[in-house]
Amino acid sequence: PDAVIAILREHFTAFGEEEFQAHIIKLREELGESKDEEFVLCGPSRAILEVQRPILLKYGFAGNRIGAKAMLSEVAKYMKTPEVVRLLDAANGRLGASASVCVNFKERLSGKAAKQKRKQEGGKVTEDRASGVLAVLGALAGAQPEQGRERRATGITEGRAAALFSDLLMEFSSTGFQQKLQGVIDRAIADGYKDLSDIPGRSELVMQVHSMILPGYGFTGDQAGVADLISELRPMMASPSLAAKVDAMACKLHIPKGGSQRGVADSDEPIAPCDPPSTFTRSSALELLKGLLEAYKAPDFQRKLERYSGEEEVPCDVKRMIRSVQVDILPKYGFQATDSGIKELQVALEPMRSDHAVAALVAEVEVTVAEMKREAGARKLSQGGLRNLLSELLIKYSAPGIQQEIRELKENSPSEPCEDFYLLIGREELELGVQRELLPAFGLEGNREGMYALRAECARYSHDPDITRLLLEISKKLGMEPTARKRYIERLRADAEALRKSRQPLACLMDADRPRRGRALRRDGCSRSPERAPRQPAREAASPPRAPELSEWHGRCVAPERRALAKVEATMAEPRIVSATNNILGAAAAKQAPAAKQALSARPEAEPQPPTLSKGRAMALFTDLE
Repeated sequence: PDAVIAILREHFTAFGEEEFQAHIIKLREELGESKDEEFVLCGPSRAILEVQRPILLKYGFAGNRIGAKAMLSEVAKYMKTPEVVRLLDAANGRLGASASVCVNFKERLSGKAAKQKRKQEGGKVTEDRASGVLAVLGALAGAQPEQGRERRATGITEGRAAALFSDLLMEFSSTGFQQKLQGVIDRAIADGYKDLSDIPGRSELVMQVHSMILPGYGFTGDQAGVADLISELRPMMASPSLAAKVDAMACKLHIPKGGSQRGVADSDEPIAPCDPPSTFTRSSALELLKGLLEAYKAPDFQRKLERYSGEEEVPCDVKRMIRSVQVDILPKYGFQATDSGIKELQVALEPMRSDHAVAALVAEVEVTVAEMKREAGARKLSQGGLRNLLSELLIKYSAPGIQQEIRELKENSPSEPCEDFYLLIGREELELGVQRELLPAFGLEGNREGMYALRAECARYSHDPDITRLLLEISKKLGMEPTARKRYIERLRADAEALRKSRQPLACLMDADRPRRGRALRRDGCSRSPERAPRQPAREAASPPRAPELSEWHGRCVAPERRALAKVEATMAEPRIVSATNNILGAAAAKQAPAAKQALSARPEAEPQPPTLSKGRAMALFTDLE
């Protein structure tokens, strides 16, 4: 309950902001008392959702109505906790909800969820499941195979039916499909539809998925093919695993259970999770855990994982793939393949952790899942994921404390006529402090490597208008003047072009703009040169003569370039810097690079070293020269 209490407290605080309160009062005056039921937690008002979005994202929910409903499902589990009830009333009270509305809202959360359990009785179960399949697959209730049309020569087996449902479930769970479906639902609600079981546009979306999946199993991707599939599936619908997949697809498509005519208000009610079985024994736990391990290590699952990991533009949704495995196994033991079902399983396993065999299998499953998620974390962000991450960062950087620190950094920075704060000493450390907690939630490391990976993703999507707008706003919050913000976007787009040509990560290139102690090179010709301690005299030591190849390099450079080369000598072991150097100095100099590196490495420690640059800044310097 601690997480539920925390999220309700954040809602209570956010709803109390003066600007939001003024907006809510204005809306309520326009709509009148007839719309009083709308102004409750997770109500349909867009103003409420805009305030909720950053809170939902912070706690791992989607930043839309789907995420709001999922949050309510978690809140409903703790309706007997006094603190939860008190905060729920307080949050709704700040939305202007009356006492009667608050009571009705709590009753809907705590009472009606329990009535959603299906009664499984003999043949009625099969018929109900068949009706569910009809609804999920988008076929008409009376759809029948066309007369005279050639039918499949062989029937579909239960195993292939399970594979077909898994493929459909993965497509229905994809981010692109869910975004399109949410748009269809929002339009239906705006048009006054009260029955979410039949809204215009959803069946067309479903049929687009069928046209891709069904031909692979021998059916046509149209209504006639769906009717044929239903005929083949009817004898199998008593199977618990197939029924669980149908329920999962219905959930993804937001189809009310049982075909009931639930209204928009009822659609906000959380579905009660199934009760854990009272006979979940040690042997059952061992069978379940072994089944999960075998499924995760199965060749088919590994091939799917490799195929999705090989995609360059589509991020690997490992959680979705894990769910497609769990939906075959967990229902057999009385658990749902959902977040709440996983939590119930963890609770059921807790008393058995003292058993060595159970503890070993639990640890192996956890390590396997963590490894898959870790590999997914190394993937690129999707465009939508990057947009959500930047929105979160903008909120964090807009905090008064961060803005005060930015002002102090600018005040302490050396004043120059052309200063536009493109570089600002101390800003990177401030950014890292904010990003360290946020990046892991989006699959990136919470350190400098993760920060540079984020900059590379910003470069990759820098031509997207929404992302460009967010980057400009973030740059402004970080103290950049208009000229610096423009230059920052231009630099990102140039790096994106370099990424497109090289097909390599830009972590090194994105490191180039970090402010360093010493002279900071600027494209506009300005430089910053803080006070530097005098160089200590070198100890007397025999210094071998500089290699003639390196002297030849220096002879071909004018004085400023010679000084620049001296500063990047220590980075010459970096392959990408050597490659850029080759482009500048030509093929003849390329042959001399190994000898130059050898001469540099042979320099004794006693000889004073010139100030060094990071690999990233050296790469940026050579890029500019090139």
